[in-house]
Amino acid sequence: MRVNLLFIVAFLGFIGVVDTSIISPIIAVYAESLGASKTLAGLIAGLYSIVAIPSSIIMGMIIDKIGRKRGLIIALISDSLVFLLYLFAPNYTFLILVRILHAIFDSLIFPASIAIIGDFLMRRIGFSLATFWSFTAIAIIIASATASILVRFLGFSSIFIVLLILSSIALFIISITEIPTLYKSSIKQSSEIIKKNIKELSLAFLSMFAIYYINGVIVGSLGTTLTSFYPERIAASYVGYFMAIATASAIPFFYLSSRIINIKGLLFSFRLGLFVSILSNVFLYLYIISEINKIYYLKIANVNILYLIGSITLGFSLGILFFSSSYIPARVNGSGRGGGSGIVQGFSLLGIAIGAPLSGFILEHLGLGFQFLIAIFPPLVVLLLTFIIKS
Repeated sequence: MRVNLLFIVAFLGFIGVVDTSIISPIIAVYAESLGASKTLAGLIAGLYSIVAIPSSIIMGMIIDKIGRKRGLIIALISDSLVFLLYLFAPNYTFLILVRILHAIFDSLIFPASIAIIGDFLMRRIGFSLATFWSFTAIAIIIASATASILVRFLGFSSIFIVLLILSSIALFIISITEIPTLYKSSIKQSSEIIKKNIKELSLAFLSMFAIYYINGVIVGSLGTTLTSFYPERIAASYVGYFMAIATASAIPFFYLSSRIINIKGLLFSFRLGLFVSILSNVFLYLYIISEINKIYYLKIANVNILYLIGSITLGFSLGILFFSSSYIPARVNGSGRGGGSGIVQGFSLLGIAIGAPLSGFILEHLGLGFQFLIAIFPPLVVLLLTFIIKS
């Protein structure tokens, strides 16, 4: 039962990420096709994160109140309906409502999944969390590769039909899977448990904010930086390749993280991940400088070594910090696992929401590459905080 449950939860991780990863690249264009202006299309694209930040926190606590299975059934039924609404959206005003509903109900999946791992898979928590995160990484890679292909050859509707099928499969699997309710608590009780463990949980919250801030900087400004050296399509593809390499590189480090924690401790794991995330920004800055100065000897087979090292070091830090940040809420008292995991999710979205637009502002006003130097500060501050936290 535990092995089956692990792969069911891992599949939930896949489902929870593949929908946003496959919709995000095309949603602005879809909104524009429904009559939205370019500005409004951009707002609709970002609306998911804006709504999901507070709803992640609330929905995490609701998971503690209503139970893991019930929360997942609500989420998957709602997601299936949402994909139908995407498919038949008559105009951009309706699409705005759909984006809000998608963000709210999608926020149930991650905290419920992490809570289930903590409830039933504690004896193999390291392997379980690593497998969960590996499935999410695979989802990102697959979604990034297939979104544009589906839209190009089959149209926007194909995206929502595929997601509807996947969500329906997940709903069926969860419906027939026995997931006993071990913990139930009021939102007040969940909040009290989070407060009691806030010292450890804050490290998870802040670390996820820091690493997702870096992700936001890359998504928000690496492409526009590279348009100074390459045509727009090539610049955009370089961002996609960078994130694909980083995501794939993270997978072995999900599994390595468990061993690092067992041998060196949780604080060491956080420190290592934060330090390497700082290095990834340094390599990105040096990469941009090498492009500015046309230092061609750093290229092998037309790939800049600094670009490659930057993506791999980012993958290293993603693997370590994703694992470590979910490890903490999975181990708190069962009645607070959903709430703690929900706040972790909220802080990750906040990192992207701040990092992406701020990096564009920094790029415009300070010049090429400076956004990566400034992106050093969030992980650096959290790294320094780890030396204040003694336990």
